[in-house]
Amino acid sequence: MISHTALRQSFLIALILGLSLLLFTNLYFIIDALLGSMILGILSVKPIHFMVRRKIKRTHAELIYFTVALLGVVVPLTILFFVLKGQWSSIFHFLQGYGQSLEIIGQKLNEKLGINFINEDVIKSTAIKISSFVPKLLNSTLDLLTTIGVMYFLLYFFIKEGTSIRSGLLSILPLKDSNRDSIYSLTYQSVLSNTLMMPLVALFQGLIAWVGYALAGVSHSFIWFVATFLASMIPFFGAALIYIPLGILLFFKGQQGAGVFVMIWGFAAVSSADNFLRIFFMKKFDNTHPLITFLGVMAGLNIFGFLGIIFGPLLISLLLILIRIYREEYK
Repeated sequence: MISHTALRQSFLIALILGLSLLLFTNLYFIIDALLGSMILGILSVKPIHFMVRRKIKRTHAELIYFTVALLGVVVPLTILFFVLKGQWSSIFHFLQGYGQSLEIIGQKLNEKLGINFINEDVIKSTAIKISSFVPKLLNSTLDLLTTIGVMYFLLYFFIKEGTSIRSGLLSILPLKDSNRDSIYSLTYQSVLSNTLMMPLVALFQGLIAWVGYALAGVSHSFIWFVATFLASMIPFFGAALIYIPLGILLFFKGQQGAGVFVMIWGFAAVSSADNFLRIFFMKKFDNTHPLITFLGVMAGLNIFGFLGIIFGPLLISLLLILIRIYREEYK
């Protein structure tokens, strides 16, 4: 026989879950902005504490962090937008060249293995999807501005009320105080790893690759640099997804020296730099396992779109943190 108290408790839990589901389904369109503001809010803790220890008023420290966080996101996105906006011909040549290189790779694999590994239909459908994605990305200015506006609106409250929000969320968890503190510290390290280390390593790899492209005389090298930067955030394959097809394309277009140089530069400088950079950044940030990053990127791209490169690995890391804390709490 279920007691009256248990029934009341079950009804209250069902009501909480129902309202939470209703709100989530109707606020899902701002999930990117919410996650972005939460990440920036978590990252604000140590810089603000550092400035406060330096005798800067907390309100001034919060304003400084908010301004830096705003400029650190808005300025690079604005520059990239205006640069790419005037590079339609470069983007078209990049897509055309990348499709040709994939077709060459597919033909060579077909000849060597006797398997129809990559056919023309796959190349065409891939090129169509990519080419349709680019104008959508460049023309979605209003959506981007809305997301950024909501993100920084939420960030203001996360900065001002961060301590109380964090304490309130952690108090809900049915865990010991020590494990609540562990969740926060592990989550903080995961945020540092996924939102700072991964993009920084990818940026340095992209810049190193750009130097090689310029030395090889690659046309539209900036677009190839952007593509290399984005691909470098994909584990296991990374920048090789760009510089190998580029080298093959140059080789079969009659620029054998440039093609060989790009591939040697890619293996010797770009991919090797990944190991050195990760060792350097691991001293400052927690290192996320490449498998977690890979699965997170795949899931994140499907859930969040482009921003899933950042959010996906973070969600998987958070899941593993919760599993770890659960095992420690309920041995």
